Amino acid sequence: MGTAENIPFGPIIKDKQQVEERIRRAQRAILRPSQIPDIFLSGPDEDPDYRELTFSKNCVSLEISGLELTDLSFCDLPGTLFFFPFPPFPFHCEPECARKV
Repeated sequence: MGTAENIPFGPIIKDKQQVEERIRRAQRAILRPSQIPDIFLSGPDEDPDYRELTFSKNCVSLEISGLELTDLSFCDLPGTLFFFPFPPFPFHCEPECARKV
């Protein structure tokens, strides 16, 4: 088994309004592993018509810190937003539903 590696995705964000978009772009990048990740940092913020993968063992992780913030780490585990195999969510969840969970 290989060693885990953190690959930076773009410059450090200082504007909290940019976090959600950066996460979406990083998620797209891990589903297109043949592409250089940096190409997903610019251009339209929309899902492409084609994905190489529908699932990846890779994940998006964030480290959020600041003087007036609670230190927080975030890890987008593959598949957890759209399929909950254990109670209380044993169902497929559409993106609109996942935002509410």
